[in-house]
Amino acid sequence: MHRAGVPAILVAFVCVVVGVGSPPRVNAQALELTIQFDEPSFDLGEPIIAYVTLTNNDQVSLRVPRRLEPEYGQIIYTVVSAGEERAFVPWALKENERTHEEIPPGGEVVGLSKIFFGANGWTFRNPGTYVVEVSYRNEFKGSAELRIDDPATEEERATAQMVLTDDDVGYFFLFEGGDHLKSAIETLEHIRNEFPESELAAYANFTLGKNLSSGFRGFGDQPTRPPDRDLASKYLQASLDVLDDRASLYYRVEAYSQLASVYTAMGLEQQADEAQSRLVEGLAGEFVKLRNRDKFVDALIR
Repeated sequence: MHRAGVPAILVAFVCVVVGVGSPPRVNAQALELTIQFDEPSFDLGEPIIAYVTLTNNDQVSLRVPRRLEPEYGQIIYTVVSAGEERAFVPWALKENERTHEEIPPGGEVVGLSKIFFGANGWTFRNPGTYVVEVSYRNEFKGSAELRIDDPATEEERATAQMVLTDDDVGYFFLFEGGDHLKSAIETLEHIRNEFPESELAAYANFTLGKNLSSGFRGFGDQPTRPPDRDLASKYLQASLDVLDDRASLYYRVEAYSQLASVYTAMGLEQQADEAQSRLVEGLAGEFVKLRNRDKFVDALIR
């Protein structure tokens, strides 16, 4: 398995500073923890986003975690498949001095978690049914089931294996860029060129386009690469040609927002406005049926 491009920023230990002490214990019905996915099934190799919500069902304000992503260590993620239970280990742990906040009765905190790849590599390596569980303080738990479809053709299977056998692709999807992940760029360029209408080509175009939309500072004596916004806009538009038919909230919002930003940086205000309008029109439809969808959109665009 290729690991040459694994970044040297993995963290084995983190000290979390809590400003005002640990949160008080609350009754078992006070908080509700839920997890959702865009769809019930996904293609093999597809980067999957988990949408997590922590709701205050109590009659008083409660102090809860501010960040629900696995990197912050407050919510524990577990993946169950074929009778085997595995803890999801994030690619790194992040410090967060303000770990908690108070939310009123009925208030919610949401998090969008990239659980498709972590410190142990790809999470969903094989077709089949998976259950992803989330837990806070081992008292408040939620779970959701998803299915990874068996590739329908040998072409789809080969494309998925290109992704799943290269950990650099996992990191490239996580960071949504990185010129140093050279094998990932080669793999994704191959997929987008050879299989342009595939689901994986859409994610390849998005991440490659986002990477090109900003410069990259080279390591050591390597020169800094300037943005290539013209090419980035073409990649991002190509991703939306496929994503517009997918119920993927995270990637559609991110792709349209990034495309609008690129057009603005190029001085193309009309095209930027059109990209924003297409996003608003899409959100007005029923392409994503997540509970409290608007809160996740706010978390993405704030």
